[in-house]
Amino acid sequence: MSDYDVVIAGGGHNALACGAYLAKHGLSVCVVERNPWYGGGTVTREVTLPGFKHDLFGSAHLWIHANPYFNEMRPEFEQHGLEYIWSEDHIEGHPNTTGPGIIVYKDIDKTCDSIAEYSKQDARRYKEICEEFIEIRDGVIKGMFSPPNPPSYVWASMENNPAGLKRLREYTLSSREFALENFENEHVRVFIMGWAMAPQILPDQEMTGQSLYIMIPGVHEFGQAIPRGGSMMLAVSMANYIEAHGGKVVTSATVTRFIIENNRCRGLETENGDSIFGTR
Repeated sequence: MSDYDVVIAGGGHNALACGAYLAKHGLSVCVVERNPWYGGGTVTREVTLPGFKHDLFGSAHLWIHANPYFNEMRPEFEQHGLEYIWSEDHIEGHPNTTGPGIIVYKDIDKTCDSIAEYSKQDARRYKEICEEFIEIRDGVIKGMFSPPNPPSYVWASMENNPAGLKRLREYTLSSREFALENFENEHVRVFIMGWAMAPQILPDQEMTGQSLYIMIPGVHEFGQAIPRGGSMMLAVSMANYIEAHGGKVVTSATVTRFIIENNRCRGLETENGDSIFGTR
């Protein structure tokens, strides 16, 4: 198999995004995936009846729309198969055993009206959290899409004033503790915890109270969309982009060994004996 500038082991959507970005800047990229499909968390497959496609993992795309690098490349991905369908009004519904349920709208005030059916106080607190997001928005975006800083930077920037200390305390709570302290209605608390645990965390995991300051406001700030044809169309568009720029996405190729020369990884070897080298 031919050599490439860069070889990437694993064909999840993050690997494909990395490969596409490198391809945009003139490098030839080979992505090697062990499964017959690629996409990682953005996989859409027929698992019930022929013609019925299901997103097996991630479905609605939210934080990707906050990524400046993705937004820069999205018009190019759209030329290779990506088309987003946006939730312009209703975003998600949360049914409850009693009452009308809670609907998250793109509009914060409409969402608060839905919460107020259960608790006006909880609706006010929800809006406060969304408004407070404006204060940390730029820092969140920079931190999410930049090399990580030492954890102590956050503490050092917030520990010298009462407001910062209060926020730090809330950040260190578990999602359950955060919901219990900040909201009074049982149904609202369940709704809040569902969002707070969205990054696949446990309800009593410490240091996760901060997730609600990001997850819920992010929906209203950046919106939510699904790719037409299923979540995998994001991965398909990236793979098509890589191949259109001289690269290749290989499936059904299990990596068995990384080829190390002079303490440097120079390539990889697959189960069928192929060796693929990255010249960079």
